[in-house]
Amino acid sequence: MSVLRFTRGLQKSVSCAHERSGAAPTDQSPWGLDIADDAEELLALARSWSDVDVDELAYLLPSLIDEPRRIGDRAALDPTRLTEETLWHRAAMVARLAANGGVSCGNSAGAPQMLAMLTECGLLSEEATAGALRHLYHDGMFHDAPIPLSGTASVMDRGTLVEELSILTTLAAAASRPAPATRDVPATLSDAVVVSVHTRMNGAYVFPEYEFAHELLTSAAWAGHVLRGRTALMPATVAEYILGCSFGPALSHGSAADASFVWYAERAAGITPLERTARRVLKRGHAIAVQPKTVRRPQAVLTSNPRRSQIVERQLARSAARPVTYPLN
Repeated sequence: MSVLRFTRGLQKSVSCAHERSGAAPTDQSPWGLDIADDAEELLALARSWSDVDVDELAYLLPSLIDEPRRIGDRAALDPTRLTEETLWHRAAMVARLAANGGVSCGNSAGAPQMLAMLTECGLLSEEATAGALRHLYHDGMFHDAPIPLSGTASVMDRGTLVEELSILTTLAAAASRPAPATRDVPATLSDAVVVSVHTRMNGAYVFPEYEFAHELLTSAAWAGHVLRGRTALMPATVAEYILGCSFGPALSHGSAADASFVWYAERAAGITPLERTARRVLKRGHAIAVQPKTVRRPQAVLTSNPRRSQIVERQLARSAARPVTYPLN
């Protein structure tokens, strides 16, 4: 099926199926006002998916782990659906910026054609592309602003484009909508960190095999709030993880997942300021607000899962995708 024909078919289906995604409006009050200093009490509460607050999902709440979610209950939070909505939103943003920069997709260069090209080369499922198109055509259906793209210069080079598409395939796997090209790539702990950052939800909800690393994933979800420009109170759990992580020259002795967290944390507020705040949190015994950085220093592109990145690179080469130029926000 041609790119243009595929896109037109999706456009038609989208126009007939417009409905609100269920995402709640973003609360711009500081994250953690009611929960940062009460984590132990929160973890001990018996919560259900119908009454939990989205901000609380940064923690892995024991009472939610084994509770079955009612399919079709739009009033209840659902980690899979939240992840899927994040995937749609980010895929639409990547496609729009790529199209604005003039990426060649056959004989056209629009955002829908970019999405169709990614689908044809196996980097998005048809379901994920349809969701991204709904966002393109109905911007008002989403209230959350996504985390800024990885690129720090006016040109999204090949490495940044590959990593952005790797993030999309990671979110797709977590949302049970795996991209065909990466369907057989095992999810790593670094992938769980990426999902936690971008959904602001503990990645163990969608990757239960990494429940043992819930402190790391809580810290990553917390960093995701700051990356989106939201002030966040640093709880003791995050402070302890930051001070226990190997930074700087010693980072090579830590895990790849630690490295992924550090990369995002540096973009969010800077590692050195975060370490200082973490020491103050543990010394004073209460959470302290962290402000987002207003200027993000250039840094190397994150490669959170080399195998995903290799597959993305190969599929892009087959589709003759080129580097993307886009205006900074």
